[in-house]
Amino acid sequence: MTSLLEMQFHGFFFKCQTMMTVFAPFDQVLMNRVGNLSEQSSIFHRHVVPFGLLWSDLVSFNDRMVLRTNLMGFTNNITRSQDMLMLNGVSVIFSEVYHNAWFSVHGISEVLEVPHRTKRLWLYFARDRRT
Repeated sequence: MTSLLEMQFHGFFFKCQTMMTVFAPFDQVLMNRVGNLSEQSSIFHRHVVPFGLLWSDLVSFNDRMVLRTNLMGFTNNITRSQDMLMLNGVSVIFSEVYHNAWFSVHGISEVLEVPHRTKRLWLYFARDRRT
């Protein structure tokens, strides 16, 4: 999966000199959530942070550090529960599944959810753009 993502984005990110980090849930968890195209886009963008983060970066952040994502208005809040690093309450279960000079992937246990109120606002704006 990560190699496929790297091939898809290599040209774009090479031109823009952009680094990124993906917090990737298990395929089985993700497949249970796949819906229409706009939902897939939302799921993808809320799991992407537009800068490179290695595991050493993540564990050095203070509790309650906020990371912006590629989904406008959606952030990931870093917390710790015992020895577990969490994003919005979802455990990071595999550190640095893949990384290179511009792209890092960390495995997470669940899909990062849009809070109910934010989801309604996002749907409102998505609907508004179609008219």
